[in-house]
Amino acid sequence: MERELGNTLFDRTTRRVELTVAGRALLPEVERLLADIDRVLRDTQSAGEAQRGRVVIASIFSIATDVLPTIIHEFKVSHPNVRVDLLDFTASQVQSSVHNATADMGICARSELDGDLEFELLVVDPFVAIVPARHSLAKSREISLENLVRHPFLAMVKGTQIRGMVDTAMRRRGLHVNPAYEAAQPATILAMVAANLGVSVLPKRTLSGARGLIRDLEEPGFDRELGVVTRAGQTMTPAAEAFRRQLFRYFGARRDVKRGQSRQS
Repeated sequence: MERELGNTLFDRTTRRVELTVAGRALLPEVERLLADIDRVLRDTQSAGEAQRGRVVIASIFSIATDVLPTIIHEFKVSHPNVRVDLLDFTASQVQSSVHNATADMGICARSELDGDLEFELLVVDPFVAIVPARHSLAKSREISLENLVRHPFLAMVKGTQIRGMVDTAMRRRGLHVNPAYEAAQPATILAMVAANLGVSVLPKRTLSGARGLIRDLEEPGFDRELGVVTRAGQTMTPAAEAFRRQLFRYFGARRDVKRGQSRQS
């Protein structure tokens, strides 16, 4: 280096070596260059590790059947050697699988989230009204909860996250409903509405392919926040972190992510 620079960088004696004035001036730049080299090597290593391994995703059924197959396909194109396992669970099962580390991350609603789990918002999912195609309410573009509960009402069974959110929304509006029928899956509720057994309220992302039965609700703010759930303080594998970034790219490209949301418990 001294030959290339044409300058002496070290004063050498038989007992010690010290930097010259020129050497001390060069030292910060050399340290910066070495730090940059270390960063490049670490990034390259992490990129290589992200190209192999296994990622386990636990998700509520509505997201597992709605968008995750597409996201997994896109991820496999760029990460062909990473195995992705998808567990379609209830919200409580999603949280349990993240707690006990059988899943790298979970996808569920923020509502009733355990305190030691961290949540990152992916998308806001509005609740909508579901009415039979020939029902009198089907002529309306927007329907209020007050009008819905005047008709036979179909509800998710108690203990499900969706039922809890609907019951809370009803109580806040001073409404009481005694369901005519109950079911454990949104798809069952949808089929019962289509069979003219009543009306219902469900999150929009649980109703893929049911546009003819869906109407907007006249209820601002009646929605659920869906996001990525991880253990507090968890360090993800490079492959899992790459998949997490893929999730946010997918929803961000569709402009329905709340910008500026940070990870919070």
